[in-house]
Amino acid sequence: MRRSPRLLLQSASAPPVVAARAAAAVMASGERGSSLDAAMLAKERACWAKDLRFVVGVDEAGRGPLAGPVVVCACAFDQGVEVAGLDDSKKLSEEERDAAFALLKSTPGVHYAVAVVGPEVIDDINILQATLRGMDDCVAQLKRRGVCSAVLVDGPFLPPACAAADDIALKEAIKGGDAKVRCIAAASVIAKCTRDALMRAEAARFPLYGFDVHKGYPVPAHRDALARHGPCAIHRMSYKPCQDAAAAHGVPLQVKKKSRKQI
Repeated sequence: MRRSPRLLLQSASAPPVVAARAAAAVMASGERGSSLDAAMLAKERACWAKDLRFVVGVDEAGRGPLAGPVVVCACAFDQGVEVAGLDDSKKLSEEERDAAFALLKSTPGVHYAVAVVGPEVIDDINILQATLRGMDDCVAQLKRRGVCSAVLVDGPFLPPACAAADDIALKEAIKGGDAKVRCIAAASVIAKCTRDALMRAEAARFPLYGFDVHKGYPVPAHRDALARHGPCAIHRMSYKPCQDAAAAHGVPLQVKKKSRKQI
């Protein structure tokens, strides 16, 4: 049976004071001016000129970690809606990301869906297929709400259901899209902040690993904890470092060894 990712469908609504504080934090935390904002809006504006009202950007967070889910987001803006401080989430500081995330959540006319694809699915079908599945599910959620005229995906691949959809007028995979297109940048921020929050919660369940600090990425501190304690329930057991740690601790593997495909 197909195991679907857990979906979190969101639309923006929050007290104005939240948006005001977030806006102040964004403006104070970096010099991301109007020229960057204008460049990142170019692709959306081109779509609007073709009467494609809702341009959906899609991105993920968590391809590389040894533990935890991959989180995917699809995000679209009503025409005329502006959110300051957006950029590729990897280029933003944690403070800038959190401020941008707060603005996205509190600004009317921002629509998004989030899919959380757990390590058991990643182990079952590999990280590439898990990410593409999450992308398709996010886009499908927005389509059901009538918020999808065009889809722009970060990276070299379009998710299969989206690519085959006749009711999406424009579909494009854009390498480095999270640094080039506003709606993709927004999706990258939402996905990253959502995943970070999930990993901080997992740190409370599994305090030996430091998930609140490294979020499951294979940094030396995480590799050391994995070697000392062996894998826990949210480690990706199809990944070789987790398999090696399981073998060292006499933990039987529950998954088949598969190729670790990345995007």
